[in-house]
Amino acid sequence: MKKIFSIFLIISLFFISCSKNASTGLEADLTNPLIKIVYPQDVPVLPAGFPLCIKVQVSDNRSLVNVWVEITDGHGYRKDYPVNGKSIEITEKYIAPAGVTGDLTANFFAIDESGNTSMHAVKFVMDN
Repeated sequence: MKKIFSIFLIISLFFISCSKNASTGLEADLTNPLIKIVYPQDVPVLPAGFPLCIKVQVSDNRSLVNVWVEITDGHGYRKDYPVNGKSIEITEKYIAPAGVTGDLTANFFAIDESGNTSMHAVKFVMDN
């Protein structure tokens, strides 16, 4: 009788521990971070030396680990933002180097703690 009770107890503990893991939120995170461009909403055309002002909101359902912007200005512009938690609001003021003209893109990237990634582009034109 003790042997049957022991087997029953072991099997019960196994199923209880499995159901506890499933209910504690240990499910795989498959949700990409959300990148929302607040402004600009259109494709601005800027004269040389005039700043591009961008406001971006980045959020995740769990936790962000890395957020950055890269601008296709031919000079390798990249800026990383410190993140701590589930969201960050960024206001970026970018001035293109002298002589940079044409169609440019500011690419915002985000990675969460599970390695899910997102990218959102802001297009603009530098005009002389």
